[in-house]
Amino acid sequence: MLLEHALGDAHGARIEEGLDVFMPWYRAHLLDHAVVYPGLRPVLDALAAEGAVFSVLTNKLEDMSASILRGLGLTTLCPRLIGGDTLPVRKPDPTGLRQLIAAADAAPGTTLMVGDSAVDIATGRNAGVATCAVFWGFNGQAVRAAGADVEIAEPAQLLPICRHGITAV
Repeated sequence: MLLEHALGDAHGARIEEGLDVFMPWYRAHLLDHAVVYPGLRPVLDALAAEGAVFSVLTNKLEDMSASILRGLGLTTLCPRLIGGDTLPVRKPDPTGLRQLIAAADAAPGTTLMVGDSAVDIATGRNAGVATCAVFWGFNGQAVRAAGADVEIAEPAQLLPICRHGITAV
């Protein structure tokens, strides 16, 4: 999608050529500007200490996503990962989310899909789980139109939601 937008309609036929140039560069620079969002790590640590389990579902390639998790020191907190090339389907198809729920030995009723895009929220809805739109990250405020069960502006707001349910906000 990034290349489609960058190349525009006039060069849409050159997507494959663009990918051949872009992907090796992207792979080499995955962590150049990658950071854990401010305030998120202490929230994850606190929730993990209380028994919460985390997984990552992304449309990015699995190996690149695993490299980012390793580079940011998050593999222990997020041991389960499904990338865009892990399964034959991608978000918003609920298959990946359902597999992560099963792998975590969790139940849909105790699962919260947290995301920064309309696709994330649609994935959670398609899987029958509660959804939380965050206003930091890739789509920021644009995720507001997705109709999540709850919306938050900062990571600390996850604490009461995860501890007491989405009505806690």
